[in-house]
Amino acid sequence: MLQGFEELTEELSEAEVIMAHKLARSFIARGQDNPITSTEILKKSTEKGYSLTGPRLRKIIQYIRSRQLVKWLIAAGTNGYEWTENPDKIKKYTESLYKRESAIKYTRLSFPKYV
Repeated sequence: MLQGFEELTEELSEAEVIMAHKLARSFIARGQDNPITSTEILKKSTEKGYSLTGPRLRKIIQYIRSRQLVKWLIAAGTNGYEWTENPDKIKKYTESLYKRESAIKYTRLSFPKYV
């Protein structure tokens, strides 16, 4: 959990874990290289009676990725989320993750240490 964002970053509820598994199956059923935006996912979730926010959706996506429920689930830029086996897309995405990770670390290290 992140301090100041506890409500948004708390662990997934039992209902959200079930939703994660359903969403994973829907990504697979959708097929490779067929992105869907978070707006579309949220809309479809609402239509099915689920109450889901953008931050909670991102937490569910992180759960799906970290448990490999959908192998190679990537963010396809502004096109949304997709799964792919395309090596070029995977490489580009992992390079993007590395750059974001490095930027966050650089910012953290720029703050003076205090006791």
